[in-house]
Amino acid sequence: TDLPMLPEGGVASALEKWMSDNPLSSSSSTNYNNDYPTCYLPPAKSCNVTTYTLVIMSHTTERLQTFMDPLGSMVDSWPGLTEIIIVWNSPRSTLTDGAAGKPMDSKQQSYATKLLQWDEDSSHPLRIF
Repeated sequence: TDLPMLPEGGVASALEKWMSDNPLSSSSSTNYNNDYPTCYLPPAKSCNVTTYTLVIMSHTTERLQTFMDPLGSMVDSWPGLTEIIIVWNSPRSTLTDGAAGKPMDSKQQSYATKLLQWDEDSSHPLRIF
């Protein structure tokens, strides 16, 4: 495509750069620029929608703690959060066996086990795809 690649750090770095380059877009300003959407979590209701889905992408067990620690409290405290989708961009076996040639440490293994348990629990909103 003709779109530039995201910088190292992905969308968070790109958004941070855009916000610093466009200070009037800050939600604290009364004359903000509507050229770029502002996200609020939990999101405001729109079009009579009262629920939403959180989508997270990951591919490595090294960062499971980063998103799983907050997920536990989000499920209980964010009204309207009815579904959490983890888009797992590695073989699912990475969650049980670690990456090829790089076994998980015990902390990574405990988070991977917890993630798989959430996925198997039909009462939990998380699903792995």
